[in-house]
Amino acid sequence: MMMVNGMGQPNFFILGAMKCATTSLYTYLSQHPDVYFSDPKEPIFFEFEYAKGLRYYSERYFAGWNGQTAVGEARHRNLYLPFVPERIKQSIPDPKLIVIVRNPIKRAYSHWFHNYRIGLETLQFEDAIWEDMKRIEKGITFEGEEGAQLWANDLVVERGKKGIRTTREFRTYLDSGYYSHQIQRYMQLFSRKDIRIVFSEDLAQNAERVVSELWSFLGVDPSYKLAHTQRQNVAESLTSVKLKRYGRGLKVFKFLPLRIKKLGHKWIEQLSSHPPSLSPSAENYLASHYYSHNRDLAKLTGRDLAIWEQ
Repeated sequence: MMMVNGMGQPNFFILGAMKCATTSLYTYLSQHPDVYFSDPKEPIFFEFEYAKGLRYYSERYFAGWNGQTAVGEARHRNLYLPFVPERIKQSIPDPKLIVIVRNPIKRAYSHWFHNYRIGLETLQFEDAIWEDMKRIEKGITFEGEEGAQLWANDLVVERGKKGIRTTREFRTYLDSGYYSHQIQRYMQLFSRKDIRIVFSEDLAQNAERVVSELWSFLGVDPSYKLAHTQRQNVAESLTSVKLKRYGRGLKVFKFLPLRIKKLGHKWIEQLSSHPPSLSPSAENYLASHYYSHNRDLAKLTGRDLAIWEQ
């Protein structure tokens, strides 16, 4: 555990990627009594508050640390943003780094759907992807301190009881799935033995084994038993979301008999727990787009990723 002026600093990071089960992984790891996460779990220090210094970082996000061995944070944007690895290296020289990845097509679609259903995205998926490609073709990829300033200028930060919410104009659906490139930025600065790459498919199939191995990696007792492995942040269907909003908006709804309200809620919940299907044209485009990126990741990890191409 690192200390700065008597205050706690993290010694591990869940770096991302977004919509790859980072919240589930955070939930599982944090069940261990010797693991402590920042409050909230996703500090924006390295992307937005770096100039405030490490004392601010410790006091703002790690004030509740009480001697736990493994201390971490789980900001998913720390993987995506190219200026963050150097900032972490300058601040926390030798942390443990955990990267969790997912089929990039599913990840991109889930990323879009998350923004769409909460009202941050107005375009349909294919239109949003084309707009994102235009940004990439313009070279807007947030490199260096100039890129950091561009990102910060575009960031809107809201702090509430549930944590920190950030919104922005830039879409990042496509290049958030360039995993190999992002991981290699960290490999250039940190020891390979301190980096673990987790596949979300493995976490879904055998959370106990994956988490036990990560606890061992973090230096805490790997034999501790998980209390639950319930998935977090599972997307609802568009129909379900719209109906819930409609039901909450009806003033008469609160006057209905309890039995009727329960039946209504049950019907809404049963409609679906998944986003609408991805169109074949979009899926074919993304499969071609991510082909070389997936091959690079396969070489980097020694993992056969042919299933991502099916």
